[in-house]
Amino acid sequence: MSTHLLTSKLTNILLAAHLFVLFSITQTNSETRQGVPMRTVAEWVEQKNMNRPGGDIERIEMESGQKDQCAQECKDNPFCRAYTWVKKDVQGPKPVCWLKGEVPKAVSSDCCVSGALNVNRKFIGTFEPSTDLPGGDYLHGFLPKADPAICKQACARDGDCQAYTYVKPGIQGTQAICYLKESVSSRALKKDCCVSGIKETALVIFDDLPNTDLPGQNYSDFAVPTGGSSVCLQACRVDPDCQAYTYVKSTSTTPEGRCWLKTGVPLRRAATCCGSGIKRPGGEAMGNTMLAFDLPGSDYQWFYPEASDESRQHTICKAACGADSQCRAFTHVKPGYQGKAPVCYLKDNIPVQSVNRNTSSGSKDASRIGIPVSGPGAAPILYFTQNDPARQFAGLPFPADMPDVRYPSEFKNCSRGDADTIRRAWALAHHHMWRAQQVMQHVNRRDRERNELWNYGFIDRMKASDGSYNNWAPRGWFGAYEARRFRLARRAIDKVWNERFRGMSFEVQCRGVSSDGAHPCETAKDPFPANHIVLGKINFCRSFFDANRSDRTNAQTVIHEVFHWLQIPESAYWVSDSHDFWRSCTRYVAAKKVYHDDAAFIALNRGCRDWNFNRTVLTNDNYAWFATQVGTRIYGGQMRSFPAEDFR
Repeated sequence: MSTHLLTSKLTNILLAAHLFVLFSITQTNSETRQGVPMRTVAEWVEQKNMNRPGGDIERIEMESGQKDQCAQECKDNPFCRAYTWVKKDVQGPKPVCWLKGEVPKAVSSDCCVSGALNVNRKFIGTFEPSTDLPGGDYLHGFLPKADPAICKQACARDGDCQAYTYVKPGIQGTQAICYLKESVSSRALKKDCCVSGIKETALVIFDDLPNTDLPGQNYSDFAVPTGGSSVCLQACRVDPDCQAYTYVKSTSTTPEGRCWLKTGVPLRRAATCCGSGIKRPGGEAMGNTMLAFDLPGSDYQWFYPEASDESRQHTICKAACGADSQCRAFTHVKPGYQGKAPVCYLKDNIPVQSVNRNTSSGSKDASRIGIPVSGPGAAPILYFTQNDPARQFAGLPFPADMPDVRYPSEFKNCSRGDADTIRRAWALAHHHMWRAQQVMQHVNRRDRERNELWNYGFIDRMKASDGSYNNWAPRGWFGAYEARRFRLARRAIDKVWNERFRGMSFEVQCRGVSSDGAHPCETAKDPFPANHIVLGKINFCRSFFDANRSDRTNAQTVIHEVFHWLQIPESAYWVSDSHDFWRSCTRYVAAKKVYHDDAAFIALNRGCRDWNFNRTVLTNDNYAWFATQVGTRIYGGQMRSFPAEDFR
């Protein structure tokens, strides 16, 4: 066994970690101890007339009355553990919000209001000195002091984080930097610049199921022109939402394969058309564990297993070996033997065992040796199939591989002509959302090129000379690339496509002036073409059937209405008609109209602290414009692939 000694510094880092919770203003559930209810503990506490000096990571100049916004800025930032709101005329004519990367000691002062995280969530996984995890970044930030435990805590707090890398001061600037990652790449070892960690949930392997289908529980699907099932496996690996996949093979009539990602593990069935995989904990790749045995030598990596008890530490060590194709065996050293902390050694060979009551070891199952943990990345170009005249919905041609259109189940008070108009619009909306979802999934799979793909084809002008919108790029409708904003938009589009267009039966109504819904049709000066009543019911107003309106415009209206009152998965955010531009600061320019505002306005103007950009992923207008712009260009043949030089 290797005899690396733990330095006091790293030991202190390990022991001093105070770990975060997901941001929320809710309270934890009550617990019981020996039958006595424990008091519910608030996740955040706020104290009036209290300052918390020090630990600053950001200074925000704000407007009067925005104290709650200061608190929300901290809660939305996984690097923030506390905040102080300083009243106006104390540090300048305006109030100041200080975000803090630690929880400084509270000091009584009538200048301020402060808040802090009050509950911690533990990071369970690996803590790996001298290790970098290149790629997979979705968020980074400067730290108030050079302590990798702060980076680890930020990853623990954010449910999207699968791994992190801490970069020491002087490497990428004077301050320490933390990178949060939504996927785990291969390790870069012996990197003195960095400390990294991987969550236990990301230490995974796949059961390979050839000639097997896993029908159901789909949340995303995409074409696979080249690369086969390995592309599907890799897409599932890097997406924490994915628990299994099915790859449908190409045929003579469908030259591309197709990948289906799943939120659970459906019952399997034999099918020569398909190959599937099920995500498993990495430890399932290992054979039997030998307690009180050591495997000395052949170490290529070592780390600290982050868990509170020895059994869980052993499990993390075992899973880390199983999830690494280089690893053949491991040894877990109990805490107190090579220092206060436990240690895990990964080995590229299986040494001769020896008795040692302070260790436990194991080797990889023979059937798993040599199997690559990750396949090649997604294809660099997403190719779009063309419309097939033989494949028609509502009298319009669509690609042969497009999933069937699910029309509304009821047309109340609609004439035959009205119903036909709605069906054409619905079929086009179905196509456009399908294409928008494909584009966003492609951007997601090409994790190292997301910024570039997000901006591909972007034109920094709201409209062309003829009054039409220029932009079909995600950047044109959701603002400049930011990983958190991208994930919210991707998940919202996924949910609408899979749960609403493909999984829900809508009811529609055709109305005149009167209305029994929440929004009457004809009361506005500029009449609405449609409005949602409740989820699953849409009211199409008289202006929707105007002869001057195009099928494209009507399809955009359908998408707008289907997006109504959508909670974005794994977030506290909702998508709806966000026309109320109530934010204010000296650099914020508000849209003047209450309704029919330009969605491009908030996508092309940052506003104050990106409030405009952040609003884009919460406004159904922006999703409707993006899907319609992309889908129309693909449907008309102007866009044959993404990306490609013929995108003009």
